[in-house]
Amino acid sequence: MIELNGFHGTDKEKASVYDKKGFSLKRYTLGEETVNAQRNKPSKSPGSLGYGFYMFLDDREMATLFSKKFHKEENIVIYELELKIDEQNLLDLRNNEERKRYNAFFKSMEEKIEERMKKMKKTNNHQSLADGIALEFYCTYLKTRETIIVKSIMGE
Repeated sequence: MIELNGFHGTDKEKASVYDKKGFSLKRYTLGEETVNAQRNKPSKSPGSLGYGFYMFLDDREMATLFSKKFHKEENIVIYELELKIDEQNLLDLRNNEERKRYNAFFKSMEEKIEERMKKMKKTNNHQSLADGIALEFYCTYLKTRETIIVKSIMGE
């Protein structure tokens, strides 16, 4: 078990929901029929890191700076979270061997990633859609081929 300390920034409106209901994640996938089940609408872009809840490890200042890209400074709320993650459920792209495996997978999937990008018909000015799609495909691959369920991704 790995213990981590992370910081997540959001705005006051979303913070009030977190304070009342706690943290919960909507499940998005890259399937053809992909929808957000709660809204019955096509899912959002996975951004450069795939779908998920993002934190800066041990760095409140970075969480604040990143949040300023999306929210007015006076509306920012920063949460400090203590995480316990089973190492088997951690995709650590800082690890050289794991990064090599991921890069080889990415190269083998370039055509499929391009196809998915065209189907999503979305681009994101802030993040690379191809990277997010690749990470989602890789996590699915790990789950189906190697029975590894990725619950956390670490990178630099």
